[in-house]
Amino acid sequence: MVIKRVSTTIDYQIEVTRIIALISIIIYHILLEAGWFLTQEEALIAIKPFTISIAVLMFDSGFVHGLKEEFESQGSLNKSTYFSYIKRRFLRLYIGYYLAYTAVFITKFITNQPMTITPFTLFFDLTNTWGIFFGRASEIWEVGWFLCALFWLSVLYPFVRRLMSIRLTYTYIIITLSFCFIVFFFFTAYHVAYFHPIAWIPEFFGGVLLGRYTALKGTRPKPATTRFQKIIVKMGARTYSVYLAHMVPILLLSFRPPIWEYIIAVIGILILSEAFYRLLKLIDNLRKRNKG
Repeated sequence: MVIKRVSTTIDYQIEVTRIIALISIIIYHILLEAGWFLTQEEALIAIKPFTISIAVLMFDSGFVHGLKEEFESQGSLNKSTYFSYIKRRFLRLYIGYYLAYTAVFITKFITNQPMTITPFTLFFDLTNTWGIFFGRASEIWEVGWFLCALFWLSVLYPFVRRLMSIRLTYTYIIITLSFCFIVFFFFTAYHVAYFHPIAWIPEFFGGVLLGRYTALKGTRPKPATTRFQKIIVKMGARTYSVYLAHMVPILLLSFRPPIWEYIIAVIGILILSEAFYRLLKLIDNLRKRNKG
């Protein structure tokens, strides 16, 4: 089977799911930092419904990958194409990671919030590999674990995508094995079943499968035609920068604050995420210009 060329038009429906998922994640982090969960057990119980939002973001990322015509044909996966892809994904994810990490570090330092900084923790913070080796998040920028998971899923993606084009059974086996991993750690060490990249293989590669199936059928994405839909697309383009920026204003919330603090935090998220979006876009343009 051959992937048909699909329009590069962004499907506004995908952006809607991303926006809703991200809003729910921000709400959880606001409740967490504002002290509405007094114990770690309460936070772990509360996070379970919000896990669906992370699953949606993982699935959407996989779906977009699946729409692309890459690593399908014989000889398409080699040392050159693989490392070229990994380099693109690293720059896409880790430039944003270091930007957000720095912003959160400065915020916590200025507000005198507790941080554990040793050569050991700094190494895993800067490489963003807490999730891989310990199944946990960083103490500085906790939500950076999501980018760690996305990157390591990207490391696996070319191989799994190539196997998909040979036989889908291989992908089903990989997803089944990852489910076994999730079930085991769900009952033994829940944090590993949440923070480790392997835990998100079903959602990510499930999205790849559906995206690939959509591309094979030649189904065209639903373009934004109305003003509202075009606004959704613009908002969707900023979901990554919102994820990067949202913890900085949230960290400034007091314990169970008045409503006006929440309003200021939301405004701060919008302003900072737009700044991040423009800065990352500028960096990307400069990188492309230097490459050209």
